[in-house]
Amino acid sequence: MLRKTRQIVAASLFVCVNLFFIGVGGGLGVFEKIQLVPALLAMNVAALVAIAAVTLLFGRVYCSTLCPLGVFQDIVIRLTHNPARKRFAYAPAHTVLRYGLLAFVGIALAFGFAAVPALIDPYSLYGRMATHLLQPLAYGVNNMAAGITDRLGQPPIFKQEIFIRSVLALSVAVASLIAIGVFASKWGRLFCNTVCPAGSLLAALSRRPLFRIAIDESTCVGCGLCAKACKASCIDVKTRTVDSGRCVACFNCLDACRKGAISYTARAEVGTARPKEPGGLDRRGFVAGAAVSVATAAAAMAKKNGRPLRAPEPPVSPPGSGGRDRLLARCTACNLCVASCEGRVLKPARLEYGLGGLMMPRLDFSRGFCEWDCNACGTVCPNGAIMPLAIEEKRQTKIGRAVFAREHCVLIT
Repeated sequence: MLRKTRQIVAASLFVCVNLFFIGVGGGLGVFEKIQLVPALLAMNVAALVAIAAVTLLFGRVYCSTLCPLGVFQDIVIRLTHNPARKRFAYAPAHTVLRYGLLAFVGIALAFGFAAVPALIDPYSLYGRMATHLLQPLAYGVNNMAAGITDRLGQPPIFKQEIFIRSVLALSVAVASLIAIGVFASKWGRLFCNTVCPAGSLLAALSRRPLFRIAIDESTCVGCGLCAKACKASCIDVKTRTVDSGRCVACFNCLDACRKGAISYTARAEVGTARPKEPGGLDRRGFVAGAAVSVATAAAAMAKKNGRPLRAPEPPVSPPGSGGRDRLLARCTACNLCVASCEGRVLKPARLEYGLGGLMMPRLDFSRGFCEWDCNACGTVCPNGAIMPLAIEEKRQTKIGRAVFAREHCVLIT
């Protein structure tokens, strides 16, 4: 029952996130505002408190329900499941790698270099895939439906223009899709428990949640079915323990156990194996990992004024961004603003901002202009990198200046 409920909730939120990216989500943008890394950068205290409270109570349900990349990995795992071969097995936690990467991300954020977390932030990773792969696919389906309704004389469906916004961003999206797909199909949630900064932060909070997976030693026969079903590879059958820091609360083990030895309980009952320390660490090691997590969160929430590398041509940043420095210190290149731009004038940058601004939004007037009555980029931005300007304020915001190039002028009399 718990597993089915989680799957229904996860599927519903996943659909909402994708609808918002392809432009038919209406008011569904609230789910982007409560993603962990964007909430840290935007200093969204309400969202952070809610995520922390849920994690302390129920474990890492965020990773299995709200995170779009986590749900995407679950879909890949389900599609590549082969009952004929061994599925998963317990593996020790890569704790040093996990917190080392998290510390590196924290240092990058402290120096205003958001390009580092942009590469591995789960929401931004999935956002780029949705913007540059899913949205064109959805537009293609829409245009096919428009052609059919035109021939049948039915109420018209308006066609959408399909074009490649950036070859670089498209290439990165394809590479990310392949890499995450291979990771998930072969190693389950290994990405979430080694590379993902959101997973590392939540691991520190979910060491001892109120509700957690527990194994009844008096009932368990050590068959290992639970470990084979555990996509996080966190169930050690030999010691009958569960690494709660890595458990993503998918509840697959509950359905896999034929003896009823596994439960999702609010307390450690008599005869129940206690939760395992994350990665087999002692208390001192856990405290060190938690300290890294807290320091990273503090660095993300701190005010940053990092300077980008000098670009050969000064790009124009979106209205409400407050300039290039502020944009590069907060943006993780999820490209939701690019997907939502009505005038199709926002494009992912190449080297216009320098190396630190790869795939971050810039205004490109080669295909259009910034709409007078549009403030979509600021209203959808989950990071606070683009401030939500009111229409009147946006109209008066200076985003650049016109320059007369005399050498290009052709005088006609």
